[in-house]
Amino acid sequence: MTLMIFVVVVLVALAVGFAVMIRREPPAAAVAAAREDDDVEGIVSEPEPIRTGVRATQQAITWTQQFEPRSGALSDEARLKLINDLGLLRAPWCVPLLAQAYEEEIEPTHRVAAQRALARCREQLVTDGVGS
Repeated sequence: MTLMIFVVVVLVALAVGFAVMIRREPPAAAVAAAREDDDVEGIVSEPEPIRTGVRATQQAITWTQQFEPRSGALSDEARLKLINDLGLLRAPWCVPLLAQAYEEEIEPTHRVAAQRALARCREQLVTDGVGS
């Protein structure tokens, strides 16, 4: 019962955090500082080519709509944070979401993060005896 209350509290906190995060834009000074820092992972100094694959043009990212359907598309950073947070939760209901995220995400870093988070969730299910 305590675990269930804890999970509910964490989910509510995540929902509030994501709602605040998607409505807030980073200050221009922080974005400029991040671009100047060569050690920041994920910041590219040169433009990336446009992906023209069938997957990129035909399939939209819909797995995030299960959290806030009215919010529209989440940014790349918000989706990556959500994937990592789901991996930290390791709850049984995270498995189908992470599997869908892995299938729909185009960014390699997002796909790897979803795969790792999915492995952590499945490992927890086996440990808890749910997956056996």
